[in-house]
Amino acid sequence: VPFRDAYKATGELVARCIELGTDLENLSMDEYKKVCDVFNEDVYNAISLEKCVNERTAFGGPASENVRAQAQRVAEIAEKL
Repeated sequence: VPFRDAYKATGELVARCIELGTDLENLSMDEYKKVCDVFNEDVYNAISLEKCVNERTAFGGPASENVRAQAQRVAEIAEKL
């Protein structure tokens, strides 16, 4: 899907979520298909909040493994004080 079309579809989906009082994770597949027929069930995994957060693995990012590593570093520093 070209970026321009994906951008437009995203806007329509967000507007639909606002209208229905829901979020993208709970929007029905029928609603996704109304906007763009290339959507399939994989979209729910792709937009999972947990997945999105845990893929942000750059230093200082919010991925669980990063947070644990930072907590360990802080604990090690605190022990030296």
